[in-house]
Amino acid sequence: MTRETKPNANPSPRAHELQQDIDKPLMVTELSSEVGHGTHDYEVYVRTAELLSLQHSSDERVHPDELAFQIVHQVQELWLRLLAQECVALVDRVDRDRWSQSQRVLERCQRILRSLCEAMDVLSTLTPAAFQVIRRSLGDGSGLQSPGFAAFRRAATAIDESLKDAFERAGVSLEHVYQTEEPAHLLTLAESLVDFDVAFQRWLVEHFHLVRRTIGVDRKVSALDGFPTKALEVRMKRPLFPELWELRVELTQEWKRDGGIAPGCPRSTG
Repeated sequence: MTRETKPNANPSPRAHELQQDIDKPLMVTELSSEVGHGTHDYEVYVRTAELLSLQHSSDERVHPDELAFQIVHQVQELWLRLLAQECVALVDRVDRDRWSQSQRVLERCQRILRSLCEAMDVLSTLTPAAFQVIRRSLGDGSGLQSPGFAAFRRAATAIDESLKDAFERAGVSLEHVYQTEEPAHLLTLAESLVDFDVAFQRWLVEHFHLVRRTIGVDRKVSALDGFPTKALEVRMKRPLFPELWELRVELTQEWKRDGGIAPGCPRSTG
């Protein structure tokens, strides 16, 4: 697509001037110097010069919304990298029976997943027409090609193994812990992993709805990797820790009405 045929190819004079200003180093009066050259301590530590060079420039973008699309996916890779690293810490804490530390790590993991959802939500502002333009330049790009997602899935497998080993060390089954709520630290760990799994699946649901509103979900619509978008309906419901979910089914199958109180019947207060 040429510059002349891009949407908003002819910005107002004020917008054009602003674009030129933010594309170059800017004077910060409080510092009496320009930022954007990559030489200040903040810029050196964060590596802003390299970081901000990783997106297509304003002259290179095939659509004004391409910057949002590219940045969100780059940010997602960074969050996934952090999430995978936190999973390493979680495996270590569980393997060494450090339960309170495990909970702190899990809390951070859930917050990271919430941030992933919020970042994905930014892309819900893309119109189908805008994405169809951007999509032409993505090759066969697919989330399955994401290094961050692959690392996270590998980490989730290790967490599942650590959970099973923790129950084995304690000499109890998953069903026993859920029926007796003892030992409490294992019940807390298992329930926190369910929360973790829910947060992960919410992220997949966000992605599903993003695909649905931009290109549609149907057997007739293929993603760039060739898979029908309809396949996302299955993927987004696939849990990280299936045994924790299957247990609910088993407990409900064993459930009996015995011991309950019929609606409207008096209840003992003694």
